[in-house]
Amino acid sequence: MELNGKIDNDHIARHAALYIRQSSLRQVMENKESTKRQYALRQKAISLGWQEEDIDVIDDDLGVSGASNTQRSGFKRLISEVSQGNIGIVISIEASRLSRNSSDWSNLLEVCKLTRTLILDEDGVYDPGDFNDRMLLGLKGTMSEAELHYIHARMKGGLDNKARRGELKINIPIGYVYDDFDQIVKDPDEDVQRVINLVFKTYARFHSCQRTVRELRGQNILYPKKDRVGYNCRTFMWREITHKQILRLIHNPIYAGVYQFGLRKYIKTLNGYKTIIQAKEDRIAYIENHHEAYIPIEQFNLNQRSLAEHRVGKRGNDIQRINAVRQGCALLQGIVYCGKCGKQMSVRYDTYPAYGTIISRPSYWCVEEKVQTGADACQRTSGTVIDKAIGDLLVEIVSPLAMSSVIQVQNELIARDKEIDVIKIKDLGRYRKEMEVARNRYLNVDPENIHVARRLESDWNNKIKIYEERLNQYERERRNNFDSIDEITTQYIMSIADNFKSIWTNPAVSNEERKRMVRLLIDNVMITQLEDNIHLVICFRAGTVKELDIQKGKKSYETWRTPKEALEIIKTSLDKFIPPSEIATLLNSKGLKSGKGVSYTRILVHNLIAYHNFRSLSQRYIDLGYIPQIEIIKKTGLTGKKIKRLRDTKKITNYKTAEKNKFFYKLEDFSAYMAK
Repeated sequence: MELNGKIDNDHIARHAALYIRQSSLRQVMENKESTKRQYALRQKAISLGWQEEDIDVIDDDLGVSGASNTQRSGFKRLISEVSQGNIGIVISIEASRLSRNSSDWSNLLEVCKLTRTLILDEDGVYDPGDFNDRMLLGLKGTMSEAELHYIHARMKGGLDNKARRGELKINIPIGYVYDDFDQIVKDPDEDVQRVINLVFKTYARFHSCQRTVRELRGQNILYPKKDRVGYNCRTFMWREITHKQILRLIHNPIYAGVYQFGLRKYIKTLNGYKTIIQAKEDRIAYIENHHEAYIPIEQFNLNQRSLAEHRVGKRGNDIQRINAVRQGCALLQGIVYCGKCGKQMSVRYDTYPAYGTIISRPSYWCVEEKVQTGADACQRTSGTVIDKAIGDLLVEIVSPLAMSSVIQVQNELIARDKEIDVIKIKDLGRYRKEMEVARNRYLNVDPENIHVARRLESDWNNKIKIYEERLNQYERERRNNFDSIDEITTQYIMSIADNFKSIWTNPAVSNEERKRMVRLLIDNVMITQLEDNIHLVICFRAGTVKELDIQKGKKSYETWRTPKEALEIIKTSLDKFIPPSEIATLLNSKGLKSGKGVSYTRILVHNLIAYHNFRSLSQRYIDLGYIPQIEIIKKTGLTGKKIKRLRDTKKITNYKTAEKNKFFYKLEDFSAYMAK
């Protein structure tokens, strides 16, 4: 038995812990000699005096890195046994097997010192309680940590250099594959290419991921999906498209021909790892025109700007404004700026009920300084009058160019329908192939396997049902698409091409569509509110600038005032002794509206007569000597039914009607019928 001066009976009385570790599963499978060397240290412990049954082999950490003890259950068990005084010696082939982290290594040494536990490696036996041994062990731990650092540095340096040349193979998304020379090329599957091109074209129309998803799902467009590993790693599975897929597609610069590496940087903190998005110039590699692109880089940058505009929230000290098209009637929402301070103006809406409807009036506020410092708003102006001026200007400018624009839009619609039709035909082919595969499986099954045959028959019937449903749906949608671009529709579009005003004022056109029309032509609008008017500086997309002065909008109570034309008609009609119900009908027939934009009624006309102190029909009839029916009843003693009977039998013909069921008579006409 081999003896060592540092080992005494107290050490022998306790167990020996043989710690075995490999850094990765690949090393465990391929570097088997290293594992055998570590297990062979059992004989070293036996030669030093330990019995074989007293040697505890801790190999839980095979395939786990020694950079930290977080994932190493075996190392934690070793520390626990040592701290309880159950271990007399810790055996490992070298310090790097125990730990490549200085804090974990120092913790082990401190526990071994307090429990008088020895440490054994291939070079000899060490006592952590001895100063010289402890210093030597500390040096070995530092060298082990430095070795890990150099290994990582060499590996990362090689990867980074290869990435800077654009030669490092990275995970590529749907639509791209690696060829035989490890070059990124478009997926040769034309169906995949068509779907991706369709997604980008649809997003370019709406600049909204949600609208893109709704549009493609409405067209029953399927999106290819491929698992990274497993049975389906080489086969496409076609599923309904989702918002996450659209967002990843639009965000990824690889579709613009850009090779990118090092987008995210991970920093270790007390609370775990923190992810930092690197700027373009700080990334390890950002190579444009690296491979064939689906969209140009200019379109990619425009898409990123659109996504940023849709992102809402506060980041740092900057308040991110909403520039994307949103709901609401404010025409210039997101593109209007203050002419005094140059900052972006926000939108406010004043809503109020009016005869069963909710009326909303926009206004533009410059509140950036108010939000930041609590100062007063820079300026506030009514949005109604500004939006009307912008709309009138667009009608005036766009009309001469409407014909060419409509023709271009029509051609785009036709091309888009053709692309979608090709994709749908391919989808039908896949469903038909699945149906035929299910049929062949059923026909080739052994008839004696009744349960299997029933299952395959049910699967075949389901595939037939799905195929027929998709076929009927395709034929129905195909007819609708052809109807949308037939000759009659073309003639109709051409008939309104020169009249942009009819399109702009069409009530079927939503606020969002009007805003998109504005953004196609106008980049931004600068508003300066002066004492008597509002000065607008309009910057068009084409680069031209137009200045416009408009009168200030009316106060809210002024906009509610009844038009003068309606008041004149009411006054003239009263002079002609026309009752309020007929006056309301006359006003509505002329297309007039009240100050709140509603149609006239008998009650509304009656209230206007009272508010403007017009002499009502009742007052006019009293001035002519007529008496209300209620007074006739009091003075003559007749009942209302008796008076009605006299009126219906033409015995009383001299009467006037002010309103519904409100009659005026002459008292002397009832002298012969007074109650006795």
